[in-house]
Amino acid sequence: MPLSEHEQRILDEIERRLAAEDPKFARSTAVATPRGVGLKRIKRGVGGFVLGLGVLIAAMMVGIQRTEVFIPIGIVAFAVMLLSVNSIARASKQLGRGAMRSKGPTWFAKHEERWRKRFDRGDER
Repeated sequence: MPLSEHEQRILDEIERRLAAEDPKFARSTAVATPRGVGLKRIKRGVGGFVLGLGVLIAAMMVGIQRTEVFIPIGIVAFAVMLLSVNSIARASKQLGRGAMRSKGPTWFAKHEERWRKRFDRGDER
C-alpha cells in the first residue's frame, strides 16, 4: 500500500535528519530501499552495456582478418548488451511505478463520477 503524500513527506524528513546525524548508517540503509536497489540495477545494466559494446568493438577490430573469431564473440557481446538493456528497462519500470503515484482522481475519473451521479439523481440534461 503506497504512502499518502503527508506520510511520504514525514518519511523524507526522517531520512534527511538521519543522514545529517549519522551519514555512514544512512548510506548503508539507503541502498536497501527499493529505489536504491533499482538505481543499483540501472548502474549495473549501463556498465554491462558499455562492457558489451567494448567487447563488440574489440571483436570487430580483431575479426577484420578472422571471421571465425568475430562471430562467436560478437554474438556473446550482443547478448550481454541485450540483457543489460532488458535489466535497465525492468529497473526503470519499477522505479517509475513508485514515482507515478496518483495525487488524486484523474480528469477522466472525475467526469465519470459526475456522469454516474447525474444518472443516479435522474437528471438527464
